[in-house]
Amino acid sequence: MSRKQLVIFVLAPIGIMVAYALSRWLLPVDSQAILSDENGIVELATAVGFAAAGCVAFGLWRRTRGRAPGPCRAFYLLCALVGALIACEELSWGQHLFNWSTPELFATNDHGETNLHNMFGNRPSHWLKDAGNVGSVLAFVIVPAIAMLRRGQYPAGHWTHYLLPRWELMTMVALAQLSQAIWDIPKPIIGEFWHEGWNELREFYWGLSFAAYAAVLRHRLDAAEESRLGSSHDASYSHIERRAA
Repeated sequence: MSRKQLVIFVLAPIGIMVAYALSRWLLPVDSQAILSDENGIVELATAVGFAAAGCVAFGLWRRTRGRAPGPCRAFYLLCALVGALIACEELSWGQHLFNWSTPELFATNDHGETNLHNMFGNRPSHWLKDAGNVGSVLAFVIVPAIAMLRRGQYPAGHWTHYLLPRWELMTMVALAQLSQAIWDIPKPIIGEFWHEGWNELREFYWGLSFAAYAAVLRHRLDAAEESRLGSSHDASYSHIERRAA
């Protein structure tokens, strides 16, 4: 692990949680909305994380024509669509930014917002959160850990090279689970004030880990392509030298 990787994937995510906890402690009660309101820092940062993941994943899909297997490229495109959809849902498709009235079509929305995840008694929201809890641990922690313990994983041409992170996202996933654990503490124990907001921070870490996932894959595939081109150039140069001799 390089110092840069340590800062980006471990220390920075931990620092964000420490900063959040200190802000909850130090900010006046009437200023807490800047953190966890619908237009608060955490909510907007979550949308930015998922949007960034979607953009990077879309770029991966475009850049890897002929460089990655078709199913892997299809997965990148799916990630792009999922990232864009979740980002739009987080912002209620712009309602939180532009403050329009909720259309009649969404009259049954439990939060009175223009989104799908709070429809039908919040069931889609619960399904997505369960998927986030299980999926992030499985895809970003358990499967990569198993792959890293086995020899011969992550070489160019193997599916792990195109789809799996290594250890990079494990801290972010752990912090999302810690946020979930704090949120699950009963209010009579932790108090109403400290209970609020941790569910939003959990979703922020999901968005952050999703964006980091796309960035890790892009960096890996770009590095592999540069290495391949460099080797090809060296081979061509050696061939020219031999002919000249």
